[in-house]
Amino acid sequence: MTAKQVPASYLKSRGVHLAPSRLDVLMEMADLFSPANIPVTLDPGWQLADVPLDDLAPLLAKVDAFLPSAVELAALVPGASRHEALRELACRCRGTVAVKLGRHGSLVWDRASSQPIAVPSLTVPAVDPTGAGDSWCGGFLAGLAETGEPIKAACFGSVAAARIVRHFGADGALPVDKAECRSDLDRLLATPTPWSA
Repeated sequence: MTAKQVPASYLKSRGVHLAPSRLDVLMEMADLFSPANIPVTLDPGWQLADVPLDDLAPLLAKVDAFLPSAVELAALVPGASRHEALRELACRCRGTVAVKLGRHGSLVWDRASSQPIAVPSLTVPAVDPTGAGDSWCGGFLAGLAETGEPIKAACFGSVAAARIVRHFGADGALPVDKAECRSDLDRLLATPTPWSA
């Protein structure tokens, strides 16, 4: 999809997630949505793993959250610890940077403390991890749109990912039980914070 193919109604969305794609496509989409004052999140995927940080910086300057996996983070900032890599990316990102750690939850860079904050995953019987990262990104965007707070957004991501891993295939999480999701979220938010990294 190109920016010209995006329906005008999308510019009234509460949030936009940019899934992995080529750098030029992602830049075009960020240019489209960023001026609309819509929260924009970005999952780099393998497509951006080899892009030098200086080339990636103009895109990061247009997104509200950059959401790599641990493998992607290591590829983007080789040889750096997770803490150092998050700090390096946060210097280039307009918003926050969070790394997905699968069953270990996520680390979210906190600008106020200049430290990563560990956000736990929910402990659930995991059947199939397929789609957990994408679900986490969707939950993060929903949380960012609702609260404007990256740490809370990561909690939304943990809840969304937990729904997916309990079943085989994405359709196992449907229909969504909003009351159960809200209960899981409240339980996660009620744990002592901030979590140490």
